[in-house]
Amino acid sequence: MIVIDNFLDPGTFYLLQDPILWKKPLASDFVEKDKEPHNDLILNVIKESWERVSTLDNRIRNAYLDRAGIEMWTHIISPEGNKGLDWHIDKDETLYEKKGIIETPVYGSIFYCHQDISLVDDMGMLEIGIPPASERIKPLPNRLIVFKSGTPHRVTNGIETSPRKSIVSNIWNHSIDL
Repeated sequence: MIVIDNFLDPGTFYLLQDPILWKKPLASDFVEKDKEPHNDLILNVIKESWERVSTLDNRIRNAYLDRAGIEMWTHIISPEGNKGLDWHIDKDETLYEKKGIIETPVYGSIFYCHQDISLVDDMGMLEIGIPPASERIKPLPNRLIVFKSGTPHRVTNGIETSPRKSIVSNIWNHSIDL
């Protein structure tokens, strides 16, 4: 697992605060490697995250360079709505529903886009791994986390006042249908 704090420069991080980006969360989308647009702010943040992390780990670098595409979506957890996520692994949901086969992406990432967050105790934490050996990571603003998304993970319940906004992505070594 890799954690990078203060990932984006202040100007780009500021652009992600535009309420229009967060009015409706971006549904899961798969963007093939050779069809990645260059003018999409969220996709550019995702690509920058993978390119930066690729300089830190050769396995991630190879996975990123050899990718078939990137699955991406945005996620909001707020006091009024979704308050957490149960234990899960990221997988090809369509393949699982149709054939019962579990195929996971090579790596996953989560980038926290909120400016402020009000946490009490361990509320709203990303928990990775099987308890009791799991790790808990605070959703600090401008923090990037990269991990093997086939590892069980969840978001603990509870956000006190401010929403927890994130950009999530997975690197796949084959195309997936959504």
